[in-house]
Order: sequence, then C-alpha cells, then structure tokens
Amino acid sequence: MTGSSWADLTRRVALVAIVGMAILRATTAFAPELVFDIDPVLAGGAQPALGPAGSLLVDVVLLLGAGLALLGERLAGRAVSGRMLALALIPVPFLLRHGWTNADDLVHGSAWIAAVAAAVGLAHLCRDDRTRRLALAMLLAAVAPLAVRGAWQITVEHDATVRLYLRTKEAFLAARGWSPDSPQARIYEERLRQPEATGWFALANVYSSLMVAMALAWAGAALAAVRRLPGGWSGLAGIVALAAIGLIGFNGSKGAVGAFLIGAVLLALGAWRPRLFAGVGRWTLVLLPLAGLAAIVARGLLPEGLGAERSLLFRWQYLVGAGRVINDHWLFGAGPEGFRDAYLLVRLPRAPEEIGSAHSVFVDWLAAGGLATLAWTGLVVWLLVRQAGRVASDVSPTAGSAVECSSPAGEKPLPRREIIVPLLVVGAGFAPSLWIEGAMFSPADLVLRGVGVVGWFVLVLFLDALLLRCAAQRRVFEWGLAVAMAALVLHAQIEMTFWLPGSSHFALAFLGAVATAPARGTAWVARAGAGAFVLGAVALSFFAWLPAHRQQTLLIDAATPLQALSRVRPEETTPSDARRLEASAREAAAAGLRTAWETWPINTAPAARSIEQVLIAAVLTEGDERARLLCQAGLWSDDLARREASGRAGRAAAMVAEAQAEGGHDPAGWQAAYNAWQRVAEHDPQSMVPALRAARAAERAGMSAAAAAALERALEIDENLVLDPRKQLTREQRREVERRQERLREDLNRQDIAVPGQPGS
Repeated sequence: MTGSSWADLTRRVALVAIVGMAILRATTAFAPELVFDIDPVLAGGAQPALGPAGSLLVDVVLLLGAGLALLGERLAGRAVSGRMLALALIPVPFLLRHGWTNADDLVHGSAWIAAVAAAVGLAHLCRDDRTRRLALAMLLAAVAPLAVRGAWQITVEHDATVRLYLRTKEAFLAARGWSPDSPQARIYEERLRQPEATGWFALANVYSSLMVAMALAWAGAALAAVRRLPGGWSGLAGIVALAAIGLIGFNGSKGAVGAFLIGAVLLALGAWRPRLFAGVGRWTLVLLPLAGLAAIVARGLLPEGLGAERSLLFRWQYLVGAGRVINDHWLFGAGPEGFRDAYLLVRLPRAPEEIGSAHSVFVDWLAAGGLATLAWTGLVVWLLVRQAGRVASDVSPTAGSAVECSSPAGEKPLPRREIIVPLLVVGAGFAPSLWIEGAMFSPADLVLRGVGVVGWFVLVLFLDALLLRCAAQRRVFEWGLAVAMAALVLHAQIEMTFWLPGSSHFALAFLGAVATAPARGTAWVARAGAGAFVLGAVALSFFAWLPAHRQQTLLIDAATPLQALSRVRPEETTPSDARRLEASAREAAAAGLRTAWETWPINTAPAARSIEQVLIAAVLTEGDERARLLCQAGLWSDDLARREASGRAGRAAAMVAEAQAEGGHDPAGWQAAYNAWQRVAEHDPQSMVPALRAARAAERAGMSAAAAAALERALEIDENLVLDPRKQLTREQRREVERRQERLREDLNRQDIAVPGQPGS
C-alpha cells in the first residue's frame, strides 16, 4: 500500500471508531450499577445497559480513534493543531487525580476525557470535505433512532411501565427503602405518570437538548435545498426537522423550547439576509450561550416568590452551591462524582434538590476538575467562534475558498468504497446496543430497533447526497450548523447535556465535526498527540477496564442466588423456610459482593451493597444468627469508612448502628445510632432524613434533649422545603412530629432541662 492508501485507511478506521462510539453512547443506556441498584429478586438479571466496564471500553475505543485520527492526518501530510491538543489535555491529570482513588470519578472523568479527545480527532478528520460531509450525515441521521425511540416511549412504553409499577409497587418501594408516603415515592410516582421522550438518556431535558441541535441542523439543510433541488429534497429534510421539533414540544422542556425558538429566529434571519446579518450574527452566536447563565442570574436576583415557574430559581440555587464548591476546591475540583457530597455540604437551606451536577457545562467542569478545566471551556468557545466566524466571513470549512464552492467535478454521493463506512458504523454503534439490550427485547422492540437503524442509514445517504447537490447553497446549511452549535451550548448552561456520559460524547463529537481544526500546526505535535491518546487507551485498558470487567462479572455472579429466589413459588415452601432460604441467599450475595469489591477496591459500591444484603439477612433471622450477621455488618461498615469518608459510607454506618440497636436492649446502642446519624447530618445538613432518624435514636436512648433538638431541626428543614412541597412532610406526618416534640418538651420541663438551640438553653 502507498502512503496515501495507509493514510486513507487510518482515517476511515478512526472515523468509524469515533462516530460509532458516539452513536453507541447515544443509543444505549448507562447504569452505574448493572446489578443491585435494583434488588436482583425483582430485576431478574443485569440491567440492559452499559455499566462502568462497558463505559470504560467505549472510552478506550474513542481514545484509540482519536490517536488514529491524528496519525492519519500526519500520514496525509496535514498538520495537527497544537493549541487544540493542549486545550484537550491540560485538565486530564486533574481529573485522573480523583479517579486514582475513586471508581465513580474515574468512570465519569474518563467519559469526559474520551469525549473531548473524540471531538479533537473528529475536528482534524473533518478538514477534508468528503469526510466532514459523511461525519455530519452520520451524526445528524441519529435523529431517526432517537425519534423512533422517543415516540415509542410516549405512545406505548409509558403506559406499560405505569402498569408494571402498580403491580409491583410494594416490592419496588421496599427494595429502595421508601415508604408509600415518603417524599421519594411521591416524586417518583409523579414523574412516572408524566409521559416523556427520553431516548436512552433517562432525562427528557437532555434528550430535548440534542433534538434542538438536530432540528436546527436539519432545518438548515431544508433551507439549503429549497432553491436548488426538487421539492422532495427539502420536504424530506423538513419532515425530519418537524419530527424533532414535535418531540421537543411534547416533552415541554421550557429551556429546550426557548433554545430552539432563539435558534430558529437566528436561522431564518441568517438565511433571509445573510450579508446584512453576517457581522452581528457572528457575535450573536458566540455570546448566545451567555444568555443561559444570564437568565439564571437574573432569576436569582428577583424575589423568590415571583411567579410559579421555579426551574430557573432552582438553577440559581445550583449555581450558588456550585460556586461554594469551586471556592473550596478551586485548584483540583471535587471530582465528577465527588461534586454531589461537596454540594450537599454547602447547599442553600431553601434549596430542595440533592444534585450531582450544577446543570451548567462550564460550571460543572470547573467544580469537578478545578482551574485546569477552563481549558475545555476555552476549547468549546473556540470551536463556536471558528464556525460562527467561518460562516460570517464566507470562508469554506475545508478548502479555504468560498462556502458556496462546488464539490470536485463529477463527484458522486458516497461512492461504493465509501458506503463501507456507515455500514461499519452500524456494526460498531448499533450492533453492540442490540446485543446489550437483546435479552429484554420483545418482537415489537426488535422491529422498532430495525426501523431506527434502517432510518439512520437512509438519512445518511440522503443528507450526504443533499449536501453534495446543493453545494451552491452550502452557506445556508453551514449557518444552520452554527446556530445548532450555539443553541446546544446555550441549553447546556441550564442542563446536563455535557455532564451526562452518552450525551456528552455525542454533543462534543458534533461540535468537533462542525467546527473542524485549523490547518496550521507542526509534525511533532501530530506524533505527540497520537502517542498520548494511544498510550492513554492502553493504560485505561489495563488499569481500569480489566479490573472493572472482572468486578462486573463477579457482581453478576453474586446476584445469581437472589435471582433464583424469584423463581420460587410461595406454595412450594412454608413461610419460615422461605425466610431461611432468602437469608441464606442474601448472605451468599453479600459474600460475592465482598469478593467483587476486593477485585477493584476503588469501587466501593459493592461494599455498600454487601452491607445492605447482610442487614436484610439479619432481619430475616433471629437470636445468635442475627447477632452474628449484625456484627459482620459492623465490621464491613468500618472497612468502608476507612476506605472513604463519603456520604455513602456514613449512611451505611448509620444503618448498621441502627440495626444493631434494634437487635439489643442497651441504650448505648441507640446512642451510637444517634451519633452515626448526626455524622450523616454533618455531611448533608439540609436533609430531613438524618434529623428524623437521629431523633428516633435519641428517643430510644432516653436522650430527650437531643431528640427534641433533632425534631426541631427536622421541622426547620421541612419549612425550608416550601419551594418543593413534594419533599415536605405530609400534614399527618408533621402533626406526628410536633406531638412527639411536645411530649419531649413536657418531659424536659419536668426534669428542668433546656432543649439545645432553644431560648434559655
């Protein structure tokens, strides 16, 4: 093979790897825990989703793809942008610092790093016009499977999900430790009854965010085709855009609707008066994302009770809390997953949401990775500036000539040798998704997946041909892409689009393919960049993916004894035998979880789940056997606390202390439980649950003053939750707390003891 052939092959492989993985993440759910997040007795098997091991494997492929992209560009004689590479790599060690000791931070941080690497690789590949046209066609064609999935969720899947929940409600709530009248259960049921299109992202707002970008891009394609091609071309592109718009409207995300309307106005103005709008349009697009932050700040400065719409008010509370986290962790950040514990420690008293994301891309990165992540902010802004400036100045994205320039004479849409690329993307992106979810497929699901894949392939061929045939109106499409980028980044200032693994991969790949990299650079940068990405992929494989994969296998094995319980019929055993059987299965599962934890100790989720299983087994037993299990749970919770000082470890210790106190008759046990719940409250001072549990423990320990103070704190927190009444105590629950508090005060008055925190104490 000649040097040119090697370059073409390397670049095609890189394109398949990057686009294929972006589509895989957009069409496959992600679950931080494949088993034990839902009780295996109810679930019957692992969740049909990418787990930590699967997510890390996708990141390995993306890093390899990015490295091959830079290598292919070097073989083709093109330079690599050192500035773009530097901006991508600067935050990496800061995020890996968190991932070195915490698997949650590692998996999430790795997803971000791989997504940025994919954007850099695709930005360099797409300097070639044919490659860029094909990459954009493949990314924008993802509207087909996403729309099919969303429509199915709204029309069929939602009703089926509600019926299933109603049939298994008692067991479902018990598996999560929720009472039917708890705030968690009320909020879950309210959201469950609201039909939404979420795709594979589990969040309607994130789904709508990507649909906004695709709707605007397809609308730009329709406008580009309307003057140059027969009506059927613009008509089909318009229908695709309308389908995306319809799903945005159905979800009713106010932020997404607003971002789309702003984008639609800018698209229409730019297409109608391109010369007149060129100068002002450039800066409008660049500054547009700031409008999202400005809206949040403006709402925060207004009176709290103004109007019934509170989503922006909540975003303001997130922003203030995130600002406090950044102030405390300005250099290294709190970690992608560590942000949650850091936020709970400093959140505003009247902020009802317990969040893991600031819902603002640049703030999220800064809070998670510290000062260095400003480089990623700079990269996103730079990409936006490049595309906005290119369209405004009529500069071609690839050739340096006018945007309206035609493709090479005689060029045909997707020659036979190029069709292999989208076919390989089907294998790399859609086939693994089908395999992951295949065990849960009904015939209807299989047909719908097939429709989505076929629709994607048809739209790839269609959009590639449309862009080639309407080259004279290419500027209109480029303007549509610029507006789509700006709207996507705008909505990301109030949503989790760039935070969530999956949507972040797809969104950043889209930005890279649209904006492309500059032509200037040096040869050594290409070699260094390719080497860094490939070495990163190798290191991630050995030090993260392999242990994660081994642990995931052991976790699935640990769930097997519990899954077997679901096949035991009640009439086949007596109640006492059923309890013994379940206790034995729970203990076996706990042992399996413990083994899995030892395989990859930085992932402490199996350790916490093993404690849960031992506690359930203890409830099912009596006497010495219960005492043995509770002692074991205590030792394991001490191990977890030594490993990490997290909210998860604190809650596990408190649950164990409470269970041990329940099993004994010594007030000292309840005092230990009270102290444990107080430590949980220190990590999450605005949460009502620790206060109520601490009050209960103090009452049982005979600590009337401490119990009264804890109940007083619970009532204070309840009053602060007025912005979200669903999280408040019900009227009956509040009356019961007040009655308990009154009894305690009467006892204290008889003893002449002041309540801590009360006047005179």
